[in-house]
Amino acid sequence: MNKKNFCICISGLDGTGKSHIVKELVKHYKKENNTKHVWSRYKNYTSKPLLFFTRLIGLNYKENCNGIIIGYHDFHKSKLISFLFLFFQWIDQIIEIFIKFKLTKKNIISDRSIIDTLVDLSIDTKLEKIIFGFYGKSLIKFMPKNTIFLILKRDLEKIRKSREDVFYDKNLKKRLELFNQIAEFFPVYALENNSKIDFAINKIISIINQK
Repeated sequence: MNKKNFCICISGLDGTGKSHIVKELVKHYKKENNTKHVWSRYKNYTSKPLLFFTRLIGLNYKENCNGIIIGYHDFHKSKLISFLFLFFQWIDQIIEIFIKFKLTKKNIISDRSIIDTLVDLSIDTKLEKIIFGFYGKSLIKFMPKNTIFLILKRDLEKIRKSREDVFYDKNLKKRLELFNQIAEFFPVYALENNSKIDFAINKIISIINQK
């Protein structure tokens, strides 16, 4: 991969600064006129019928927490639903990767990625051993060659100041654990975003240039 042909996917918990950093990176590389901005998370091309069914039986629902609407998938309560959802989501992610990542010859800067989806699926099904095993590795392998996966991290108090709604998620603790563990299973960079945004942006540009 060289400077004019890269794909970087920035993942992490809401409130870590992903969208802001992606916006600045797109601005930085805009002068090259060959950079594509992608948002990619949890697409439901084939899994919509199953999601509709799970809503009917109460495994797919939303909760109102002080005016904040949070959606939950309690698919882990049914092994059959969990495995069906993983099957359809695998197909959905292959379609998503093909359409948004494989069909373009441009540089790609992605806000969210398959990494975030794997964390979501682990929360929903509690089948993280499968998801962080062959399932996730097969999807990572399908991404463009030498894709850079980067997870942004941030102190919880800084996250609270920018995205207090994140703390209404009853799965927050588990979500944090999964993002911390994911580097054990997949080739990802971890970057702390606790200082000035320029530091994070320059570090990411440096990572891209080194590839």
